[in-house]
Amino acid sequence: MKLFYLTVAIVFLFIIGCSHTYEVSKYYSKEDLKKEFNRSAPSKVLKVVLTNDSSFNVFKGVIVNDTMYLNYNSTNTIKSIPVSTVNEVIYKNHWKSILPGFLLGGIVGGTLGTAGLLGRPKDGGNNPKFDQFTATIGGALLGTIVGSVVGYIIGYKYHFQFNP
Repeated sequence: MKLFYLTVAIVFLFIIGCSHTYEVSKYYSKEDLKKEFNRSAPSKVLKVVLTNDSSFNVFKGVIVNDTMYLNYNSTNTIKSIPVSTVNEVIYKNHWKSILPGFLLGGIVGGTLGTAGLLGRPKDGGNNPKFDQFTATIGGALLGTIVGSVVGYIIGYKYHFQFNP
């Protein structure tokens, strides 16, 4: 039963730990959206979704006037498409999601330690080395490490919606 609770807590951490989405279009006008895109997205791996629901990944992108210039590969092959054909552009910032993963991992790990799911001897006997406080701190430390790694893997998504 303890293994079940531990598994549920780890799955919970993976699913909601640090998966956040920031929709940039909600906070900017069309012109400001283009400026923000040019400021933050040129050095990222971008997923471009067109208005016909097709999508592709590019290494870099920038908007000049009403044209989006996209770098398709490492040899700097640049192609252009009109912004009017782009529905949205998505990229991830992996470093930004480490802090939420760190915090949530510490909370979940500390809770598991407090619940006695970590550190308790298998024989169920009285072990003088087992201490609830130690298990809580140990669980929190383990949780912060696991949460930070999971946060980095999941990433923090940015959505630029040009033609919603």
